[in-house]
Amino acid sequence: MIVFGCVFGRWWKASVPVGAIVWVSILLADGSNPDVGTIVGATLLGAANAAFGAALYLVAASLVRITRRSREQS
Repeated sequence: MIVFGCVFGRWWKASVPVGAIVWVSILLADGSNPDVGTIVGATLLGAANAAFGAALYLVAASLVRITRRSREQS
């Protein structure tokens, strides 16, 4: 999910909830029979991982913008 967040970090408002849904879908697709607590935990973990990846993208994009601006001024 971190890689998912990095790839789709530009659209972080959509990638975080989609990451949570995908994480739960993976949990349910593996054939296990999780209880409600496990599903809630997986949802939160998927959202947190996607948010972290999106944050990495946003920081990297900001650093690229700052670097480009400083080169243009030189």
